[in-house]
Amino acid sequence: MRSDYLSARVLLALPDVETHWTLAARTSVPVTQARIRLWLVSDEGVVTVVSTNADGGGS
Repeated sequence: MRSDYLSARVLLALPDVETHWTLAARTSVPVTQARIRLWLVSDEGVVTVVSTNADGGGS
């Protein structure tokens, strides 16, 4: 998909639970290398940016 839209961004937004924090820690290098943003969202809607694109882009 990204090859069709070179400026496209990929974002994973997951519930803020311990399992997803563990997953984020275990996959941080490949997720960052793939230029995927990872956000964890609490029940209250608070977003924690766990991983940003390699280009330095954040939320």
